[in-house]
Amino acid sequence: MLKIKATIREWRKKYKRIAIIHKDEKKAKKLVDYLTTEIGKGVVYINPEEDVKPGFVSVLASYNSKGMEFDGVILVNVNEESFPKDDLHARLLYVLLTRAQQEVKGFYQDKPSELLDGYVKQLVKATSKFDDIL
Repeated sequence: MLKIKATIREWRKKYKRIAIIHKDEKKAKKLVDYLTTEIGKGVVYINPEEDVKPGFVSVLASYNSKGMEFDGVILVNVNEESFPKDDLHARLLYVLLTRAQQEVKGFYQDKPSELLDGYVKQLVKATSKFDDIL
């Protein structure tokens, strides 16, 4: 989580619309609680009916991200287990990658998904299980 928090701090200096996208909705909501405790107010869970709030870090589940745009996108848990190499996950990852207008950073545990090869320049290996499973 330290690396994700560091990325948020860095990006807040240059971006108004930052998203953290997790494949799992329950874990995305847990992430909001954790980040609110760690970095304070300004972290919100959003769904498709809500507008992106500039200046806030938006946390959302992957299936809620279609049609949304952000300056920077943090993809959490983009490993082989969560995103195996198949058509369904390739399409989902495409949607997630195209949410970012400026920058994408992916965090993974163990081994990154092969689907990311050549598409995400900034892949960060999690330093602990907690870094990536929330």
